[in-house]
Amino acid sequence: MHDLDLLLEYVDATSPLINSLQSEWYYIRLFIGPGKKDNPKGLEYKEQMLQVQQKTKKIESEYLAFIRDNKDALAKLGDFNNSIEQLTQQIDKLKYVRQVAESRDRSSDIFKKEFGKKIWTLSEFNQLIDKLIESLSEVVSLAANNKQLSQMANSFYQLVQASDNSRLLNGYVQTGITGKLSPWVYAKIMVYRTSEQKISKH
Repeated sequence: MHDLDLLLEYVDATSPLINSLQSEWYYIRLFIGPGKKDNPKGLEYKEQMLQVQQKTKKIESEYLAFIRDNKDALAKLGDFNNSIEQLTQQIDKLKYVRQVAESRDRSSDIFKKEFGKKIWTLSEFNQLIDKLIESLSEVVSLAANNKQLSQMANSFYQLVQASDNSRLLNGYVQTGITGKLSPWVYAKIMVYRTSEQKISKH
């Protein structure tokens, strides 16, 4: 029962972080803009981006504090704990991604040594959000022995996944409207539209 309580508390700590990272991704995308770095379109979103960033940092701190406070209990959950450790490492490195974002760079090698690879600004946020959502999927698996909790966790996971697909779909649609609708952007729109339709059928 203690493990189930811990899993529910984990969901409570993770959900606001996912939501805030999604908002930060959205404003970073607007701030970077549809064109080259010297294109002024997008600069008007800098203040909003920084405000959301500060909010996200606070929620990150709360998430990491939860992980630290429950380190021993999480260590007993095997693969799930391994996923959490990877997540904390990604969150720790997010400071480099934010610095690249504040420079309006879509990608950069400037922190390659610290980050371990070239930074792709929006992609790094997407990967972290995906990992956090995947961790909720792991909660569903761990809660499988408790039917009611498993159903609740699965419904919540599907809702979060649908919300994230909508975020990505809207982002690529916006790219198509404000920038050039390349075959790659069109393909991405269709991928996330199809994914959203599949989720809505569950």
